[in-house]
This record gives sequence, C-alpha cells and structure tokens, in this order.
Amino acid sequence: ALRADPRCSGIPVIMTTPAQDGACRRAAFLAGADVVLARPLDEAMLLARVRGLLRAAARRTELCPAGSEATFGLAEHGAGAFEGPGRIAVIAPTLAEAVSWRQRIEASPGHGVQAHAAVGALDALSRATPELVLIVPGQGSSGGAAALRLLSDLQSRAETRTCGVLMIEPPQGGIVGVTALDLGLGDLIEPDVSDTGLALRV
Repeated sequence: ALRADPRCSGIPVIMTTPAQDGACRRAAFLAGADVVLARPLDEAMLLARVRGLLRAAARRTELCPAGSEATFGLAEHGAGAFEGPGRIAVIAPTLAEAVSWRQRIEASPGHGVQAHAAVGALDALSRATPELVLIVPGQGSSGGAAALRLLSDLQSRAETRTCGVLMIEPPQGGIVGVTALDLGLGDLIEPDVSDTGLALRV
C-alpha cells in the first residue's frame, strides 16, 4: 500500500521477519521493503540501517531535487527506462569463491558478471568499472578487516566511488557489518541467501 501511494512511495521501509524465514524475507523485498531484518533485532544493526537509509535518501534528493524531472525534461516515473545488462563485479578472497558467487548471480539472466580475487581486484575494476560490486569477506577477524579496507578503497577511488556495493554478511557479523554500513555499504546479504533472494538483491 505504501509503495502504491505516490505520496509515500519514496519513504524508506524497514520490515522485520521471523528468523530463518527465507520465504518471508523474499516476500518482503518483493513488496518493496528497502531493508528486511530478522527478529530479534540487534539494536546496533537497526540503527546502522536507519542511518544508511537516511544517507541514501539525502543523496537521492541532492541528485534529483523535487521537480527536477520536469525542469530538465526527463521522463516521468513509469515512462520506461533505457536499461541494458547490469555490470556486476564479485570480489572474494580467492578466485574460486568469486566464481562460485558469480555462477549463482548468472543463474538469473540479465547481468554481466566478472569474478575477481581480492588481490589485484581494484586494478581490474579501474579498467572495467562495474555498476555494482559484491564483496565476499574471508574468514576470521582478518577477513572482516580486509573487507572493510576494500570497501573504503572502493569509496575513495574516482573510478568506483559511484558504484553500488553489497557485502555478504561476514561470519563474525556484528561490528563488521555495522561498520560497513556506516562506511556507505548499500546492503548486507545473509550468507545462506537463496538464489532467488540473491537475484532480488542485485
């Protein structure tokens, strides 16, 4: 109902679902939720999600102020879009891990997906800039720290700072996920996400 109402369609929506209920999560995203969190809620994660949604809303307002579509002669909502295959880069600790996630994304057609090992990935992305980057963290605290450094590098480089960035929720979760969201991460994806759920997120 909120998404169908033009007065409310731009309001960010957070929905909560029972833990381990993948079908409910998929239904929530299909209904238009921006963020779906499993109960019981983690307060730090909830606040990080709220901060992220507020930043994203502020960026949209800066890029497209109210009335700017008419001012610049752009098409109105619903008039169609000039869309081609999405360019996605998957970065994981090893090339084999990146290829595994690439294959899962390619199960849903419509995207061009490149797989990269973390070492050398930034140089590769500077030569062929994607629209979206999926970071797959490694194990342990060092893996989480490496994922955060990679996110910071992506945000600081001219070639990639406008890319959308998603991250598979690191095994250690908690503080790494919260920190990543505060650094500008677009979304955290649960590691046991189904192929259908992954397709909805990318």
